[in-house]
Amino acid sequence: MPQYTDFPEPRINDDDQLVIIVKAAALKNLDRGLAKGTHYSVENRRPNAKIIGGDGVGILADGTRIYALGEGMMAEKAIIDQKKMVKIPDGLDNATAAAIPNAVAGSAMALRFRAGIR
Repeated sequence: MPQYTDFPEPRINDDDQLVIIVKAAALKNLDRGLAKGTHYSVENRRPNAKIIGGDGVGILADGTRIYALGEGMMAEKAIIDQKKMVKIPDGLDNATAAAIPNAVAGSAMALRFRAGIR
């Protein structure tokens, strides 16, 4: 069952990581399953406190607004891989920018693997 508590500030572990201020993150079925402990990847494992969210929209230290893959994107601050980020165009709001990748990837995977489109 999800629990809400304070966590320490995120710490960078290598040169490819950055800390961002999170503005939006899409809650996906994967995140829900991880939080509830029902996702197959956590089966037979002892519960461990973790902030969910593998992608989202945030602000870099220089003010640049980006979409990125990272860790703990359901928090105020998160760690991202700077090789896995893209600048968000002006005019695209944070919530939409956070939601689009999951919808596009889900559709693309269905077309590729179920419909066989190449």
